[in-house]
Parts: sequence; C-alpha cells; structure tokens
Amino acid sequence: MKIYKYNKKKSKEYYEDNKERIKEYQRKYRIKNKEKILLWKNKNKEHLSKYGKRYNQINNIRKAELQRDWSKRNPKKIIAQNRAKYHIPIGNKCDICGKEGNLERHHPDYLKPFKIITVCKSCHLRIHKK
Repeated sequence: MKIYKYNKKKSKEYYEDNKERIKEYQRKYRIKNKEKILLWKNKNKEHLSKYGKRYNQINNIRKAELQRDWSKRNPKKIIAQNRAKYHIPIGNKCDICGKEGNLERHHPDYLKPFKIITVCKSCHLRIHKK
C-alpha cells in the first residue's frame, strides 16, 4: 500500500490511483445526502453565482479556442451541420423516443449532409456515448 503525503503532486497521484473508488464514494454520498446538499446550495447561492461567473470569465477564452481547433480538425462536420441547419427543417418529434420538446438534428454519416434524424437532447447524448 502506498503512503501519500499531502501535496498537490501526491494528491493528483492518489486521485489517479483511486479514481473509480473516489467517484463511487462521491456518487453514494450525493444520493444519501440530497437534502443536505440542496440546503447548502440554497445557503450559498450568492457565492456559487460569483464562482460561476468567475469560472466563465476565465474559461470562455479557452472554450472558444477549443471550438476553433475542433472546427479546423472537422471541416466536413461543420459543412454538414451548416447545410442541415439552413436547408433542412427540424422534425416535430424525436425519431427514437417520440418526445416533442428540446429537439436536435443528428447526422448518422457526415458524408451525407442532407440525411439527418431528429432526436431529443437525451437520445442524442445516448447516441454519442455509444
């Protein structure tokens, strides 16, 4: 068993060695203490709001850089998305589950930019997780 003294490097090392165990513990804690967490969030709304605004200020530049890099690496996807966005109307309901709200376009194949399916946000996330 490794012994970890507290410093940033060792803390990162510990986290990497025990990532799954830590995540499982955190998940169980959140389920067990939902009300406690909700009370804390309500009590600290102002602090969380300030933190969120500060985080966004710092990370918006980085986010824009990442989006620009992704666009340069994926020109065919950008072309397909733009063609679909401006030339194909979105459907009225999800083609997978039938929901009628929060709909998006999905390209099963970016080489066929006009062949899309209409999916809800949750189905779209599930498709991309596969």
